Amino acid sequence: MTTKATSGRKRMTIDYPVRVLRQPDAAGGVPKGRAAIAARSFNPADDDDDGPLDDETLALVWALAELAREKDGFAARASWDPAKHPRIPAVAARAFNPAEPRDPHTGKWIAGMPGAVVETVLKVAGGALHVSAEPGAEGHATLSHGDRSVSLRPKEIEQLRKEIINAEYGEEDQVDGYGLYAIRRYSGKPGEPVKMEPLVALRPVPGKYVSETGKPVANPDAGPPDEEVYNAEFDLFIGRSPNDPNGDFGSETEPGVRVSLKDLDTHRRTGLYETLMDATSARRVDTGNGPTDVYTPRPGRLALRMKDDNGNPTEVEFNAGEWRRIDHAINLLAEGFDESKIPANAPDDYHPPEINHLIVQTAAGPVELNWRGPRQDHGYSSAASLTITPQYGAAWGIAVDGDHMSDLFGALAGVAEMSGIQQ
Repeated sequence: MTTKATSGRKRMTIDYPVRVLRQPDAAGGVPKGRAAIAARSFNPADDDDDGPLDDETLALVWALAELAREKDGFAARASWDPAKHPRIPAVAARAFNPAEPRDPHTGKWIAGMPGAVVETVLKVAGGALHVSAEPGAEGHATLSHGDRSVSLRPKEIEQLRKEIINAEYGEEDQVDGYGLYAIRRYSGKPGEPVKMEPLVALRPVPGKYVSETGKPVANPDAGPPDEEVYNAEFDLFIGRSPNDPNGDFGSETEPGVRVSLKDLDTHRRTGLYETLMDATSARRVDTGNGPTDVYTPRPGRLALRMKDDNGNPTEVEFNAGEWRRIDHAINLLAEGFDESKIPANAPDDYHPPEINHLIVQTAAGPVELNWRGPRQDHGYSSAASLTITPQYGAAWGIAVDGDHMSDLFGALAGVAEMSGIQQ
C-alpha cells in the first residue's frame, strides 16, 4: 500500500510500501481499543518545521526507518521476520480506517464487504433457492426465492426438518387445513392479539411418488414388495403472499417453487436443511482491525473473508485437514508452549520452550501465525495480538487484538463444528 498522509503540524510523506502499525504503550503492548495508526514519515527539510516532534511522531519515525530498510522483504512478506525487529513491538496489521462507515445496529465495519456473510444458491427442480446469512443477524439463515424471503432461527430450521420428513411420508395428521406441512411464527404480548407470520410450507404434488430404491410409482400402494413409498415432488412456499387476504402463504392461488425429494433430503450435506444450518454459523467478526467473515462455503470447508490493502474483499478457503492444523497452531500460540513436548521426568520448575511463531502448510500456500504480548490463565490480555497471514504475497490476512480474540475464536469454532471439520 502506498500512503501519503498529513499529521497535524508535521507534514510527513512516504511513497514506499508499508503496513499499518499499532503504537505500543509503555509496557510494550497494544493499548486497549486504540485504532490502527496510519503510517507516516517526517521530512526534516520541510519549511514549516516549527519545533521538536512529539513522542508519538518520533516513535513512528524510527519505526518507519526500520521498515524502510526492510521494505523489500516486508512487501514480499516472505523475508519479514518480526523476531528480527525487537525495537518494534507492534503488530504488523492490515490497514483499516477506523472512521469508515459502520452498521448502525452492531457498530461493526461494513464498507467494502459484501451485504451477506455467505450466500449459497441451491439449484432445485423449479429453479433456484437462495440461502444467506446477514451481518447483524447472527444465528439466523435467510431463505429467498424471487421477491419472497424469510429469516429463520435454528429452532425453526429444525422444525422445517421435521415437516420435510412429515411431507415425505405424507403424514395426514400433520397437514393443515390448506394441505400444507407448514411452519409459522406466532408472537404477541399478553392481552394483545396474537400475530402470525408464515415462514415455510410444503405441499406434496399429487401423483408423484417414488420407492425407497428410487423407482417412480403410480400411487402409494404400487411400490415394490417390502419397500416404502414416499412423496417425490413438492411445492415450496416462502413467506407471506401480498395477494393472500388471510396474510398466509397464498398457496390456494399462487404456484410454489417445485422441489424434489432429493432437494429436501435431510441427510444430504448439500440439501436445503443442511445448507440452512450451515448459514446459521456464519459470522462477521470485528477483530479490532476491521471486519472478518467466517463461514463454510461447502461441506468440510472453512473460509475467511477480509479486506485487502485497497479495501476490496478478499477470501481464502481451507479444507478440513488444513484448518485442523491451523486451529492446533492457534491453540499452541495461545497456550505459549506444547504440553506434549514436556518430558515425562521434567522437574517441577521446568519451563518448556515458548512458542510465538508457527507456519502451517496449506494448498493456499504456507500460513504464518505470530503471537505478541502476554498470556493469561483465563481469557486474553488486551495487550496481546495474533496475526494469521500468508507467508508469500497473497492479499488476505488477519490481525486480531486480545479484546476481540474470544469473538473470533468462537466464530471459527462454530463454523468448524457446523461444517463437520471439528466433531
